[in-house]
Amino acid sequence: MSKLFLTLTGTNAISHAPVYVEILDTDLETVAELAILINDKQKIQLELGKYLIKINLPSGKVIKKVLILENESSEAALPLMSSTNQQLEWHEFIGNTYNWNTQQEISQIPSIWQRLWSYDKKNWKVERWPNKWKLPQNKIAISFSLELPPNQLQLLQIGGAEIPWRFIALPPESNCEVLVSSSVNKPDFNDINVAVTSNNREAETLLSYLISGNIRAAKVVGDSFVEKLLFEKSFNALGVTIGGYFLLKLGDDERLAKWINKFVNLIQWLPDISIIHSWFLLREDDVPRVKLARSCLLEATKQGIPVYTEGMRLLFDGLLLFNQDALARGEQDVEIEQALELIRNYASAADWSKPLTTFYGAAPESPSFAITGIPGNDTIELVWLTPRTDNKWYREQEIFSQTIESRNLSGAVLSNTNLINLPKALPTRKIREVPNRLYTRGALTDKLPLHLLPKALTASRNFQDVSNHADAIIVLT
Repeated sequence: MSKLFLTLTGTNAISHAPVYVEILDTDLETVAELAILINDKQKIQLELGKYLIKINLPSGKVIKKVLILENESSEAALPLMSSTNQQLEWHEFIGNTYNWNTQQEISQIPSIWQRLWSYDKKNWKVERWPNKWKLPQNKIAISFSLELPPNQLQLLQIGGAEIPWRFIALPPESNCEVLVSSSVNKPDFNDINVAVTSNNREAETLLSYLISGNIRAAKVVGDSFVEKLLFEKSFNALGVTIGGYFLLKLGDDERLAKWINKFVNLIQWLPDISIIHSWFLLREDDVPRVKLARSCLLEATKQGIPVYTEGMRLLFDGLLLFNQDALARGEQDVEIEQALELIRNYASAADWSKPLTTFYGAAPESPSFAITGIPGNDTIELVWLTPRTDNKWYREQEIFSQTIESRNLSGAVLSNTNLINLPKALPTRKIREVPNRLYTRGALTDKLPLHLLPKALTASRNFQDVSNHADAIIVLT
């Protein structure tokens, strides 16, 4: 046996974030799967020989190295990535920069403004900007931190003279980081890309693996994360929420039940918690559970809007399922219909590609077609990202037309089916399939991961063939 001390090296921007690592032998059999914290040394027991190390980053990028172990004890340090822009490094790591325009300075887009909103007692209100603010100058991307009050739903609104007004739900964390850059999505007119993350590197990395559809990596990274959530006394709402979505995605009902018992009554202000609770209840054929699931969905609509896009998707799906069930029985559920109509408005104005709930509109309670311009009589608490113009106007512009059909976004159909039989109509292991970022973001451009190599290659027992597809061969003597 050989003791391999493996370190994945990276800058401070990504330090201590967990990364999914797979180790394969010369038969291309997986001999080890583990999560390694960046810049932390990890001890691994392996037989002497040659191995392929696959480092699967949450962005979808795969780094492959061949290690040859010839001694009983060896050390290896593998660099992960190098960024041309330090501001973007963390976002490149988790895959947030797939449509960013690094050629245009954000300052070239005039009159970009922002402000904060909070939800309190069924109403949205503008909040005073929490940090001292100085107008950034000549930056490719603008990055800044926000200090937020605890236990309160918050939205960041950003717009401009030529920028569609949008709202981004902020992570349920006291500190978060915002990055604003030009976007390449809409070449016909100026637009921006906004990415918001918390300082919780472990939770954010797990979320990125889930969004990318890499459930295998998410399971390896998330298992220890959830164990700490369930058994440690201290917790934060962000970690609890992402942990709940993780357990729901895996169909881990045993640990999800423990999650429900511990956190549902402790975090009563966050819609995502009620939504996760509802879908957990819908997993069993039990009338009281189904009734409680309905109540949870209605409660979520009263708590504001879900922080995460997955929550918005599940809320829409759940309300639609209950509405379809009532119609199939020839009945009318007025409360569900009203809630569904409310959420349908958000769904029609939402940007479903973002991890955090993002929607267009002039006000939080009235999502709509995109508005561009500078508020005329409502400039309270505006903070300027780029130099403002003298124009005080706004105009309504339809940026896109998105019709939300009367269907279940997760694919489950309940026509002529009683809601009590709902769990039989839903997937038992996954609530929703999410396309892999490999295809949606094009993160892998020059090399294919091993599982996509031709069968003739993957079936080969000649490891030298596989070595040709690695980034480097490292002999540890």
